[in-house]
Parts: sequence; structure tokens; C-alpha cells
Amino acid sequence: MKVRSYLGLMAAVVLVPVILVLGYAITTLLDAERSAYLRSLREAARSTSLAADREWSYAAGSAAALRSSELLAAGDQRGFFRQCLATVAGTDLHIALIDANGRQRFNTARPYGSEIAEPSKAALSRFAAVLAGGTPVVSNLILGRATNRYVVTLEMPLVLASGTRYILSQWFYADHFKAVFPNKGMPAEWLVAIFDRDGRTITRNRGPEEFVGQLPKGDLQKAILTGGVNYIRNTSRDGLALHTVLERSPTTGWTVAVGVPVDQIEASARRAVLIMAMAVAGAMALALATVFVLGRQLVVSINRATQSAILLGKRVGPALTHSPVTEIDTLHSALHEVGGFLQQYQDEQITLLAQTQVAQRRAEQQNKAKDDFLAMLGHELRNPLSAITAGVGLITMKGVGEPARARAHEAIARQCSLLTKIVDDLLDASRVMNGKVTLAKSTIDLGNAAQACVDALALRGVATTHLITVEAKPCLVEADPVRLDQIIGNLLENAVKYTPVGGRVWITVGPEHGEAVLRVTDNGVGIDRDLIGRIFDVFVQGP
Repeated sequence: MKVRSYLGLMAAVVLVPVILVLGYAITTLLDAERSAYLRSLREAARSTSLAADREWSYAAGSAAALRSSELLAAGDQRGFFRQCLATVAGTDLHIALIDANGRQRFNTARPYGSEIAEPSKAALSRFAAVLAGGTPVVSNLILGRATNRYVVTLEMPLVLASGTRYILSQWFYADHFKAVFPNKGMPAEWLVAIFDRDGRTITRNRGPEEFVGQLPKGDLQKAILTGGVNYIRNTSRDGLALHTVLERSPTTGWTVAVGVPVDQIEASARRAVLIMAMAVAGAMALALATVFVLGRQLVVSINRATQSAILLGKRVGPALTHSPVTEIDTLHSALHEVGGFLQQYQDEQITLLAQTQVAQRRAEQQNKAKDDFLAMLGHELRNPLSAITAGVGLITMKGVGEPARARAHEAIARQCSLLTKIVDDLLDASRVMNGKVTLAKSTIDLGNAAQACVDALALRGVATTHLITVEAKPCLVEADPVRLDQIIGNLLENAVKYTPVGGRVWITVGPEHGEAVLRVTDNGVGIDRDLIGRIFDVFVQGP
């Protein structure tokens, strides 16, 4: 082989691994960009689903309050109609009262006493299922007979003390749910839609009037009905090829679909591939030019050495030439330069790998923060739900006096406010991702807060088997009432839980050295000394 052939082979040996590594880098970059888009879609779908669930949480709260109406129990439907109007005033929510035969007694969308069309067979079947199930049900998309517009409902069965059965139907117009779509930072090309359990379109951010009530194309409809698919590539009813992410609500069974045109993702990918290809072509061109120049210099040097050797064989003194060592040093310099190119490429790959690892660790930390937040949320939801359940049971219990009912109403209202606050915290998940939780502080009496927690326990019947003593002096603090109520309630519940029946719990509140001090003491099993240092970590508990 000639010298130039050897040099060309050496250049190929150096460049082939570089090209392979660059190809891997291109694939990695494309996958990372596609994954980033899909994460954005999933976050948008999740936030939309949570916002829709929040609307139903408000409806369920107002329905729970209305089901205990004394006007309805007394048969004053006109008065109950006015009470319903006051409840939904200033909102997009409407209420209808439906008897056991499926007829609407009134509908807040129309004046009291207005004639309302007979229910359809499908409506009668739905009402019968709600009465038989005995629990609130969020409907699929319905064409309202009283309004002739598409609506969705939360239907709650009611049974009065007289045995009379009703359905309290709270409903929104379908286009109300356009308000839950993300409205900040979402590209105009994204397609967002909400579908009911049968796959029918409830609302859509593009062309909602055209597609509401219709089924999507087969691939998306199949994914919605199957329920186990979270991502598909599909074609919209507009003819757009999409990457689509699906998020299903465990509360309503509805599905939120967020899609982005394939071209929008692939355009960025094609630009990245073109830039990489140009870089590879430039590197190859530079390598070929280097081989040509160095090969020519080596050939000239070898030819001069050959001529010098021939002249020496003839015993003729050769002309003055450069030393062969200089040519070797030049070759070494060229090889060192090529080695420098390779090292540069390797450094770039190490930097890229380090950036990828940093991004992966950041993503894992963010995912852990989300998991911790959801776990904390589930723990926080348990206490107010238990108090609400106990309050509702007390209100519906026969023989309960009006003062007890009033306290139950007050407890339910307070816990509903707490639930609303928790849902608001969930919707503001970016604060948790950044490690920031805002406290809504106000001036409150710590002793009154402790007494309120004891009253809540008594209302729920948690502390009926224990003797709880409260000694509280006036003690004003700046604190978040919701968080403070959670802290004290958690301490009291654990004291009762781990104290045998008939045991005692002491609560003292008072100022000490310029600070407010709360003590909860019991004669139960206590806490292991080794656990004291970690007891206030998230979800740490003893055996």
C-alpha cells in the first residue's frame, strides 16, 4: 500500500467511531426532545383533568349541603327552589329536583312552575340506576330536554325522613368546561379535548361547536374505551397527524386528550439531524484535505531520501536537504492534531453525557417531589373527609337537637373549606416542584384552635372512650389555621389511637418565655426514644 493509502486508512479508523458516536448522539437528542414534548402534553392533560374534577368537587359540596335542607324535608319545594337559586348564584352551576318517577319538579335554568318535557327512556333508566346505587354519579354527555343544549350532571339520590325519594341533579352546560383548559403558555397548535366514558366529545379547544356530542375517529375512540392506553399516534377529525397523550379521571371516568401535530415535533428533529450531518461532512472534508497535504509532503521527503541514497551509492555528495527527523516531527504534529480533533469530539460526548445525567437526576427529583406531594395530599384529605362524613351522619340522625346540628353544619363547612384549600394547593403544583409551599398566616388563638380540634374529634366520635382534658390560656400566634388544625388534629388522633380505652389525654396551651407552647400528653404506649428524632419526617411512624 502507498503512503497516502495508509494515511487514508488511519483517517477512516479515527472518523468511523466518531461518526457512530455522533449517530448515537443524534438518536439520543431526538428521543429526548420527543420525550420532553410528551411530558409537556402529559402535564397539560393532568392539570386539565384535575381542574375538571375540581368543578365536580364544588358541585358535590353544594349538593351535600342542600340534601339536608329543612325546606325540602318540610315539603316546601318553592322555598327549596329559592334556596337552590341562592346556592348557585354567580356560578355556571344549575340544579334540578327530580322525583322517583323521573319527572323534574323544578329546574333553576327556568322559572319555578315552568312546563318541562317528559324524561326520555334513557333518562328514566339513568335515574333508576342512581336511586338503586345510592351514591352520587357524574353522567356522560346528555342533551338536556329542559334546555335543548348539551349538559353534564352530578346526580345525588335523596331519601327524606318520610321515605320520599328524590334525585338532586346539579349540572353544567358542556361548554362550561372550556374554562378548565390551560390558557397560559400552551401553543396554539395543540389540540385539547374532554371525552365522556362512552367516548363522546364534551368540549374541545378548536371547533367545539362542530364536534361536541360526536365520537372521535376509531383509533382515539378505541384508546378511550379500552382505558389502558396513555399515548397514541393518531389522526384527528381535522385530518391532522398527532402525538396524543390521554389522562383519565378516577372521579368521573372522563378522558382528557392533548395532542400535538407530528410535524411540529419532527420539524425540530429534522433541523437537529441536518446540523449533525453538516458537522460530520465538514469533519470528513477536513480529514481528506489533511491526508492529501501530509501524504504529498511524506512522498517528497521519501523521494529526496531515495535520491540521496542513490547519490551516496555513486559516491556523489548529495545536495543539502532537510533532516528526515524534521519530517517525522511534522508527521507527529499532524497525528497530534488529528488526536486533538478526536479528543475534542470525546470531550463533547462526555459533556453531553454529563448533561443527560444531570437532566435525568433533575427529572427523578421532580418525580419524587410529585410522589411526595400526592402522598401528603392523600394523607391530608383523610381527616376532613372523616369529619364531613361524621357531620352528615349526625345531621341525618333522628332525635339530634338543633345545637348539635348547628355544630355539625359548622364542622362540615370548615372541612369543605379545607378540602377546597387542598385542591387549590394541588393545582399550584409548580410551587411544590420548586420546594416552595406558601402559608396563609393570620392571628389566631392557639387555645381556641386546640379546643376546636377536640370538638371535631368529639363530633366524629373518635374520643368517646377516652377522657380528654383541655387547659388553655389566651395565646395569640401568627400561623396558617389550616396547617395548625392539621398538626393539632394529627397529634390528638395519635394520642387517642395509641392510648388504651379509658385512658387520659391532657392538652395544655399557654405562653412560656415569649413563645406559645402546646403540649399533648397521654398515658398510652408512648413513642420509642430512637424514633423521636425522625417522628416529624413525612409519613414516619413506629411499628
